[in-house]
Amino acid sequence: MMKRRTLTLLVVGLFVFAMAQVIGHYAGLADFEYGILMGVGIGLMTLSLIKGRLMTNR
Repeated sequence: MMKRRTLTLLVVGLFVFAMAQVIGHYAGLADFEYGILMGVGIGLMTLSLIKGRLMTNR
């Protein structure tokens, strides 16, 4: 169950990261909005990797 949660976090993080790239390219975002979306995407991906690593150490 926990492995599924980490995979979900990773997928959502990748999706947010990719959508920030696409929206920034086609629609044009302010630097602040672009930075927030990129930060959230990177943060979710990092959180999933940390959670996955902590689960394997148990």
